[in-house]
Amino acid sequence: YRGDGILDTTGADPRTTLTGVINQITSNVLYYGSSLAATSLFPFMTNVHAPKYATDGKMSRRLVLASAGILNDINNIAMANRRVNEIVTVYGMDVTKFVWAGRTWDFVEDPILSDLMPGWAVIVQPRYIKLREFRPTRIEANIQANDADYFKDQLLTELGLEVTLEELHGVMRPGVAP
Repeated sequence: YRGDGILDTTGADPRTTLTGVINQITSNVLYYGSSLAATSLFPFMTNVHAPKYATDGKMSRRLVLASAGILNDINNIAMANRRVNEIVTVYGMDVTKFVWAGRTWDFVEDPILSDLMPGWAVIVQPRYIKLREFRPTRIEANIQANDADYFKDQLLTELGLEVTLEELHGVMRPGVAP
């Protein structure tokens, strides 16, 4: 999500700038207080769905990789007159389908966000996220220690995510907008 850090020393306060997918999404960022409320979620959903670029009309669905805290807030919103459907997929992962005004958000808990970035969620339009190879897969043979009695090889691939049409994606995070 966050990618490799680049140290920015141009200002008075040196800081690490992250290059991952979260930092590529700048158009739709929702800062909320201590918990997510319907009064901030629904206008944010409208903003994320505002562009109408789809050639096939499938722009009303988003995948939301969310921390456990966001899912808790979504469940609280659902308890207050909304409906949440849980679907168990083939892979055993729980997906929460949130439908509002013809827009569908599929919430999936991401353990990395739950552990490292509680309260965060990344909203993506999967059609406009692509896996890109930085370097082709290569084999590194005989990488075992010199005194080892076995052979150890590894396949190494460097991959990244390419985000296109950034305005179709979003980030929800706790805190106050800068």
